[in-house]
Amino acid sequence: GIEASGIGITCANINGAQVGGPRNIIIKGAMNIAERGTSIAITGSSNVYTADRFFTENNHDGAWTFTQSSDVPDNKFKNSLKVDVTTADTSLSSAQYCQIQHRIEAKNLHAVENFRQPVTFSFWVRSNKTGNYSFTLQQPDNSNRQMSGQYTINAANTWEKKIITVPADSSGLVNNDNGSGLIVTWGLAYGSNYNSGSLSTNNAFKTYATTDFGAGQEVNILDSTSNEWYLTGVHMEVGTQATDF
Repeated sequence: GIEASGIGITCANINGAQVGGPRNIIIKGAMNIAERGTSIAITGSSNVYTADRFFTENNHDGAWTFTQSSDVPDNKFKNSLKVDVTTADTSLSSAQYCQIQHRIEAKNLHAVENFRQPVTFSFWVRSNKTGNYSFTLQQPDNSNRQMSGQYTINAANTWEKKIITVPADSSGLVNNDNGSGLIVTWGLAYGSNYNSGSLSTNNAFKTYATTDFGAGQEVNILDSTSNEWYLTGVHMEVGTQATDF
């Protein structure tokens, strides 16, 4: 709210959070650094870091290559994380999966006050494979309490910005240590053990359930060697409004 009286202006609230200084809780969300390599072949059993701070977990019969790509949504960015399927898995078993994660150290989450403040995520994503994809949050310090969300890629081979706001969680918990305080997961493919449950209502945190983990995932990115998926501009901030990266 802004009130003006004479020549004085007072700002009562701008996004319910800090006005100056860095707002992004995600580290290296522009995919500019890939110290482990700019091209990494990943099999269906590999769990490895790709671009710095971004981790992949896999259990499937396919394979893909991570590339630090120069394909970006606009001139604010120089790089993106690219998934390029090299061996297809057209029929996932119930226990198979493919996902990208960003794990946030608990000490870096003080601003969210144990998730008693709302947080907003924004990111740029692109794929030839349109449809619904899962976006999941876990609080490992809180019995893996989770938010099972979803976003949609509407147009093939087109960069789209996605914004997901998560309401405050009165049951939230983050330890004051260097362990994972929040795990952010982008689903790429899930068997029925993980996507047969239900999405979180209004993106709220809820009790962990394995079948809810990838509930929003309706796409199998591994079903063709023609498939690609890109990610960049990952932003997490306190409040209900998404600001520019």
